[in-house]
Amino acid sequence: MHVIMSKSRCGEFFKYMERLHRMQLDHRHVIINCEGLRNPPSIGDEEKVEDWMRRLVKAVKMNILMEPKAFYCPIVGNEGITAACCIETSHASIHIWEKSEPKILRFDLYSCSHFETNTVLDFIKEFEPHKISFLVLDRNGLDIYTEERGEIILETNVSR
Repeated sequence: MHVIMSKSRCGEFFKYMERLHRMQLDHRHVIINCEGLRNPPSIGDEEKVEDWMRRLVKAVKMNILMEPKAFYCPIVGNEGITAACCIETSHASIHIWEKSEPKILRFDLYSCSHFETNTVLDFIKEFEPHKISFLVLDRNGLDIYTEERGEIILETNVSR
């Protein structure tokens, strides 16, 4: 099979392959559960969540392959925003239930490129959760190992 590419697309492809070849692979997966969100996005905030994902990807020094896309789910009992983004090194996704009690958030970022967990946690804090639980998995081999696990309780700011 022969694939015909324009000269510019061919150059982009080879730059991309060179970057992958030089990359130190570090397969990590951070999974975050939050509850008690004081600042959950709601219907109409889909663009804000997409922008949040763009800023997060940039902060962890990764590149977007497919722009973030967010949708509001109106199904009773499941109301909230879901968003996903494909990055060169894998994906990120977030799910926020803004009408549940407590209001909850689920997030995951998988990458074969190193990233700082604290950077991700700092971004999650923008939703003002009361409690954050996280798990970082080492997925470098056939077996999966827990690299890090933690829980953060944030003070409630009652004087808003």
